[in-house]
Amino acid sequence: AFWNIGRMRQLKELACFNVNITGSGLRGLVSLPALRTLDMTNCHLLSDEEMAAILPNAVFTTTLEELELSETDVSTPTVKLVLKKMSALRVLHMSGCPVLSTDIISVISQQQRRRRHEGWTPLEEVDLSYCCMIDMNNKSIAERDSEEIRRLQLSSLSSLRNV
Repeated sequence: AFWNIGRMRQLKELACFNVNITGSGLRGLVSLPALRTLDMTNCHLLSDEEMAAILPNAVFTTTLEELELSETDVSTPTVKLVLKKMSALRVLHMSGCPVLSTDIISVISQQQRRRRHEGWTPLEEVDLSYCCMIDMNNKSIAERDSEEIRRLQLSSLSSLRNV
C-alpha cells in the first residue's frame, strides 16, 4: 500500500497515525517530492534505526515542513540526523517519545544555530511533552540559539520546575 502512495507525486500531506508501518513501508514514501506534512504518530513498528536510515535520505528533505513523530521510539541521535537534513522543517512534534534523552535540548539549540548559519528555515514549533527521559534541570531552552521557536510544548515533564 505504501509503495502505491509513493507514486502520488503531488501529495502534500500524509497522516499515518497508528498505522503498522515498517521500514519497508517508509521506504515507499521517500520519493514524495511535494510532501509538506508527515504524521507518523504512534507508529510503533517503525524502529529508530529504520527512521535514522530512511528519513534523512528522503526526496522530501527540502520540502517537509511538519514532522510528527509523537509516541514513536525515535532517539535523540535520529532527531539530530533529521534536523541536519530537512532544510524546510518548521514543526517537530515528539510528544511521548520514551527514549528521547535530555540531550535533545542541546541538539535543538545546536541545530537551530546551524540552520540559521546555512540560511535554512528555523524550527518554530517543538513538542517534547510527556517525554519521560528528559530532565530539564540545568538545561536552558531559552538560549539565543532557540529564539526562533514560537511554540514550545513541555506538558507533563516531571523534572520541569521553576522555569
